[in-house]
Parts: sequence; structure tokens; C-alpha cells
Amino acid sequence: MGKTFSENWHRVANVRACLRRTVSGRRQNFRGEDWYVIHDPFTGSFFRLTPAYYDFLSSLDLNRTVEEVWLKSLEDDPEHGPGQDDVISLLVELSQANLIQFDDEVDTAKLFKQGDEKERKARRQKWMNILFIRFGLFNPERLLTRLMPLWKALISIPGVLVWLAVMFSGIFVAMQHAGEIAYAASSVLSPGNLIPLYAGLVLLKIVHETGHAAMCKRFGGQVTSVGIMFLFFAPLPYVDATSSWSMGNKWQRILVSAAGILVELFMGAVCCMVWAWSPPGIVHNLAFNMMFTATVSTLLFNANPLMRFDGYYILVDLLEMPNIYQRSREHVMQLCEKFIFGVREVKFKHRSRREGFWLAFYGLASSVYRVFLVLGISMFLADNYFIAGLLLGAGMAVSAFVKPLFGFVKYLLRSPSLRSVRTRALLITSVFTGSVFIFVFAVPLPYDIVAPGVVKSREISNVIAGFSGQVAEFRAEPGSAVDKGQVLLVQKNPTIDHEIRKARAQLRQIAVLGQQTISRRGLDRAPVEKRRKALVQLVGQLEKRKEELMLKAARSGIWVLPDAETLRGQWISKGHSLGSIVSGDDFLFSAVIAQEQASTLFNGEVKSMGVRLKSVRGEDFKVDSWNLLAHYREELPSIALGWRGGGDIPLSAADDSGLRAAEPYYLLEVDLGPVSGLTVPEGRVGAVQINMAPRALAARIALYLRQFMQKRYQL
Repeated sequence: MGKTFSENWHRVANVRACLRRTVSGRRQNFRGEDWYVIHDPFTGSFFRLTPAYYDFLSSLDLNRTVEEVWLKSLEDDPEHGPGQDDVISLLVELSQANLIQFDDEVDTAKLFKQGDEKERKARRQKWMNILFIRFGLFNPERLLTRLMPLWKALISIPGVLVWLAVMFSGIFVAMQHAGEIAYAASSVLSPGNLIPLYAGLVLLKIVHETGHAAMCKRFGGQVTSVGIMFLFFAPLPYVDATSSWSMGNKWQRILVSAAGILVELFMGAVCCMVWAWSPPGIVHNLAFNMMFTATVSTLLFNANPLMRFDGYYILVDLLEMPNIYQRSREHVMQLCEKFIFGVREVKFKHRSRREGFWLAFYGLASSVYRVFLVLGISMFLADNYFIAGLLLGAGMAVSAFVKPLFGFVKYLLRSPSLRSVRTRALLITSVFTGSVFIFVFAVPLPYDIVAPGVVKSREISNVIAGFSGQVAEFRAEPGSAVDKGQVLLVQKNPTIDHEIRKARAQLRQIAVLGQQTISRRGLDRAPVEKRRKALVQLVGQLEKRKEELMLKAARSGIWVLPDAETLRGQWISKGHSLGSIVSGDDFLFSAVIAQEQASTLFNGEVKSMGVRLKSVRGEDFKVDSWNLLAHYREELPSIALGWRGGGDIPLSAADDSGLRAAEPYYLLEVDLGPVSGLTVPEGRVGAVQINMAPRALAARIALYLRQFMQKRYQL
């Protein structure tokens, strides 16, 4: 209850008023408490009241003054009766809703000057809200009454069973064609699809609003208006089913609110099946657009309780918290007044701490969600139509930041609730604003860049099989240090052994033939000698080839062979890689730097740099020198850095090697020198942390926005 006495009471004390004859009241129960909803079917106006306020209004008549009725209400219920401020506000709001009439002899112009101003402000607000404007067209009540048999047939147990069957079928078909749906959705805003998209949206919304009207009529409500609303500049149909607010059964109110969502999901499922089973053409395209719109509009708008669409009214009835949208904002302001500005006489309107928590949470969550929603829509639209997205984003900025800022300044300067603490409120706001300004624009904050990478040796000698053969034994353990010329492994090749034995046997035959040419005159020795020399050369070549089956280290270093165990006993073909020998005292770290981070490195001041490897415990490896290569690359230095190898870098969908990054990057080469504590540093993954010169938060935000616009829109 408000203040018992008011300085403006003289303006209404002698006024005679009463509810209009067309106004009726109905009792509702919220959380075990009785409320009354008064409704005028001719104007479509509603008002929710507590029993004490309803009793006061019911007692008003033109034969008694407001003061007489008020005194009688205090006498009957001194604890819950309205105060004078409450009576004044109630009369103003009821007059504004056209639910009350006054004695013609009384001049109420001064009394309701404030109410008229509120009404004009509401009209201005309606026109300024470019995202949601409504215009009524006609009254569909007579048509809906004639179709009542149809509504009863559809809204029934058999109708529910049909709805469930269609929904499950649509979901099953959508899962079968998930890839095709995702591909088609990527081009839903293409210029050639705008007309089918809008046509599908209009058809879907006609069915959506018909669902609200049918459900409302089914439970005895009235639909008094059909019109057009502009949602994000797009004209769409709407119906006024607010008569459901006076229904005593909350589940009936919930069903009326949910009817549009249920119909949209049903139509989305039907359109999914039509799209999947129809050939390319007008019907195919229209069905997909209706399916897409039904899904997006349901998730982002209609079913979302953070916006004042169907999901909001469902939440209101489920929680039994009327007008949660406005009350949440008022509650947040009251919290600020009490705990920040120090207003002592703050009377919260919540009935419990739990309700107060949900009011505060809803007020903050809905405001944040609206900003991110419009920002997301702006970006989605700008990806296809940059100017339109930019204009919508500018409108969002004005609506979400500039306009509330001016409203807050007006609140600080004129709000009656801050009358006793206005100086303190202005001082606290000024100090807070100045502190935020200094923190954002003047305080340098630590700025680090962390980039993944892999250890590489500066000197690498590949070990290649010179000839085909079976791996017989390892003379040196992979991962160990080897010297130049040391045998690494031995291959066996039965074919070479056979060829050597065969060549030696032939050589022995030639030797016998050579003895015969000496003992027998007349035999030509030249061909025999020529053949002998050829066989000697062949044996030498075969012996050399057999010797080369013993692979030797071309240089000193560490022999790196990751799949050594799988090679034992395997046949290795000529040219097969058998690892590499890397330098043991000269390593570098190849880090992948994103394009936006590269510009910071090129233009910023690096304070320090360190490298940490995943499998190494201890301090970071200190870095003394580094080099950022000036040209961007697409192939990663190691498969371990990409998604396929367990890394964090997204890969290109068109590449199966696991090395091609989804976006070009710059390569940062960091000198590590000798790496202690690791037997095989080569190929180890980790990250480099680059400590940049501190920057103010505003500079970092500006840099991020500039890089985002350059990357996404090439500006």
C-alpha cells in the first residue's frame, strides 16, 4: 500500500466516478492469492487488481465522492486498503484505459493532465519503436464464432494425437536430411530467395495468428481485432487475443499463448516433409522457407520468454507473476535506489525473496538478450546486405544505449523517489562514470598473445631407404643420439642375396672357361675376359647394394622415428622415409599466429616471450630472438596443431591431409637453442606466450572492432 495521505488528494477528494457499465470482473488465483481482472469487451482493455482495490472500485458510484468511498474502504479493511497516492494513480490509469467514467460536472482536466501526458508518451514510444509497430484492421469475432465447430474438432484429443504424429515424422525426416538443410540454410538470405522467404513468413504468421484466435475462441474468449504489425520493418499479420487474460484457468491462458508456437511447429514439420519429398520448384522452395522460418522464429522469438512474445506470456502464467517485464525493470531500479543511492523508504513489490531474485534476474537477462539478439540479426543481415545490417545495428545502438542513457539522466534529475538523496545519487553516478571512463580509456592493462606451435630442428637430415628390403634389426634405438656413419638399422633382401650367389657362380664358371682358353690354342680369350670383368663389376655392385641395406646416419644428432615398433619385420620399399636425424642443440618453435594477432605483433612492442611445451614440466623456455614471417601461409607446420591431430586450429573442409588451416595465418619462428629435459624435442607441441606492451581497454576494443570489420567485411 502506498502512502496513506497525499498532498494532491484535494484534486480527487470531491470527484464522483464509477466503473463503466460494460466493464466486468473475474477472479483469478496466483500462488494461492486472489486477484481480479476487470475487462471491457468493447475497448479490449484489461486491468489486474488486488481484492482490496477491486472492492474500492466496485464501491464507486456517482452518488458518492471518491473521499467518501475511500474512507469507507479504510474502515472496512485498514490493513490492505489503498492509500491516497494509490487511489490517484489508479484513477489516472483506469481513465487512460477508458474503464472508468466521471461526473460531467467535475473538471478533471488538471487531475488527468499527467495521465494524458503518459498516453502521449506511450504513443510516441510506439512510433519510435521501429522494431514493433501495430495497426488494427477489422473485428473477426463473427467469423470465428461461425467456425466454432472446426475449432472444437481441431482442439481435441484426436487433434493432439495427429499433432504428435506429424511432429515426430517431421523430426525424423529432418534428421535424415540434416546436411542438406544446413547447406540450404546458408543461402536463405540470397537475393533470389527473398521473395519466397517473405511469402513463407507471411503464410506461416497467418496460420500462427489463426492458432491464437482459434484457441482463445475455443475457451470462451473474444478476438476483437485483426491487423498488421511491423516486425523488423516487415509487415506481418496479428490478432488481439488479450481477452484470454481474464480466463480463470491458467492452463487455458497458457494454451492460448502457446497456440501460435504449436501451430508453427506443426506447419514446420509438414513443410519439412513436403520439402524433402518434392522436386525442385516453387513448392519445394516455399516449403523450405516456411520450415526455416518456423524453426528460427520459434527459437529466437515466439518461444523465448526473454522477449514479450508468446513465451513471455507462458512464463508469466507458469510462474504466476503478472507483468514480470515491467515489474522486473522497476525492481532493478528499486534495488539501485536502495543499495546504491541509499534511498531509505523503498517499498519492494515482490512477495518473497525468491520472487525478488527472479525479477532481478529477468530484468537483467532480458535486456542483455535483446542487445545480443539484435546484434546477431544485424551481423547475419550484414553478411548478405551490409548497408541494411549497418542501419539496423545503428538503430540497435540508439535503442539499447543512447536512449536508455538519456532516460537515466532524466531519472537522476527529476525522479521524485530520489528527492531526498539526489545530490548523493548524482555524486555516486559521477564518480562511477568517471572511474569507468578512466579505467577504459586511461588505465593500461596487461596484453598477452598465446599461440599454438610445434618444436622444429633447424638442421634436419631425412633417413630414406635406398633399396627395398625387410627391416631385420635396429642397430640404434630410435630417439637416441647417434654419430655420423653409425648404422641405424639393417634390412634383408633375399633377392639381392640370390643375385650375389648367382653372379659369383657365373664368375667361377668364367674362371674355368678362362683356364680352358689358356690350355687350348685357337680359343679367343677376349670375350671371356670381357665377361669376367662384367661379372666382377656386377658382384661389386650387388655387394655395395647389400651394404647399403645397412642404413647409416648421415650426420650426428638424434634419430627421430615415431612408428619404430610397427616397422620391425616389415617390408620397406625404396624411398620410404625412416625418420630423420635432427640437431640436438639448435631448435626453433614454429607458432601459428592469427591474422588479427599478426598485425598487433607487427605494430606493437613485445615485452617478453616464453614457450611452454605440453609434456614438459617446469618453467617456460625463455626466448631471446624471434622472427615473424611477412607472408601468410595455409599449410600448418604439423598435423598435431589442427583439429584432426588434437590441436585447436580449425581445418579446411576441402582438405583431407589435416594440414590445411581453415583461414590463412602467419608463422612465428622462435629461437629455442638447446632444449634440456627432453630426449626428443622434435615434434613436441606447445604454446608461445607473448607479453605485449600494456594497452588501455578502449584501444583493445577499437583494435578488435577494426580487425573484425576487416576480416568479416573486408573494410
